[in-house]
Amino acid sequence: MYSEHPMVSIIVPVYNLESYIEDCIKSVLAQSYKHFELIIIDDGSEDGTNEICRRYACVDNRITLITQRNLGVVLARRRGLSEATGKYVTFVDGDDWIENDMLQIMIDNATDSDMVCCGVSWEEKKASVIKKRDSFAPGIYENEQIDNIKCKMLYDMEHGASQLLTAWMWSKLYRLDKLKEAEAHVDAGVYFYEDALLVYRYAMGGRRIAFVDEYPYHYRYRSESASHRIDPCAIANINSVYLGLLDIANDYSNSYSFAKQAVSWFLEKSYFTLNERMGLRANGRIIRYLLDQSEIAGKSIVLYGAGRVGNDLYAQMKTIGTNVVLWVDKRAKELCDDRIASVDKIAGAEYDLLLIAVESSSVAEKIALDLIGRGVSTGKILKAKIHRLF
Repeated sequence: MYSEHPMVSIIVPVYNLESYIEDCIKSVLAQSYKHFELIIIDDGSEDGTNEICRRYACVDNRITLITQRNLGVVLARRRGLSEATGKYVTFVDGDDWIENDMLQIMIDNATDSDMVCCGVSWEEKKASVIKKRDSFAPGIYENEQIDNIKCKMLYDMEHGASQLLTAWMWSKLYRLDKLKEAEAHVDAGVYFYEDALLVYRYAMGGRRIAFVDEYPYHYRYRSESASHRIDPCAIANINSVYLGLLDIANDYSNSYSFAKQAVSWFLEKSYFTLNERMGLRANGRIIRYLLDQSEIAGKSIVLYGAGRVGNDLYAQMKTIGTNVVLWVDKRAKELCDDRIASVDKIAGAEYDLLLIAVESSSVAEKIALDLIGRGVSTGKILKAKIHRLF
């Protein structure tokens, strides 16, 4: 039976976060929905994190502080789940914070749902907040609708897009009993992308998922965090995640072609891992998109687009000596890359061709229309001819 005020367990794993954990705790304690418990797992912090957590736990009986030696995030979450007593559970990273109505938003959409997913306010800089959410329209999904989600939640074969259902543990509300069952299958040795193993196993067993068009979870992007460091063992980790995803496919008789989704996801994340986590970007970028150079040979080029396609094409053109007079993107300010200028700079540039570096033809058409509206000659606009390697 659904209770009007079900208990929610909030699990916060922490490790050396003395500069952030107090903001996190304060945001949880300020929730307008009062029926919660806060379980903090200090995973062997060596700074002042534990002292801060202990100070709050001493004055608020809703807080349980558990201190353990450094065992990693999987075992920290597992310990938190073993201590949880709520009907529902959610997670907050210790360097993030939540708006005071987040729990109420989630509970309002939780009736008979196995999972509630809200959006995320992605804070890369104090003045820059990007809204991110799952790629499914807001609403309740069940029966045939949830089958459609499971067919492409890890990887959408038709559009070449991964994680339409985001693999973040945070920004979601789960049923505690079902999450415990799913979590028991997660390899404790996995230390990044570990969220994917739990989120997708849990979702595969779900009957009803709610997506909310609100962004109350605030994620702080920190370049010094463990998830953004160079790691020579990263490819072994991603392989372990891949094997775990195949286990999910096997356990569900490969329903929804989940094994095929896992293969495509693995190829994409291996590419990212080699580039970002193993430091190969600095030593010569691993190319996913090859540029057909026949139409740009000997030309002065303005390159439009600094996404994955644009980065690959820029690297190739610089290698072969193409005269790239300007590289632009609408998100130039957010990207904080001195090489990338705002689209407004096109007006003052001298060039032969403007090359649109995106994979989607429909997106390229929209960009072309915008450029024409800015006074760019139609004859100078060219959608890049690319070959996707994987």
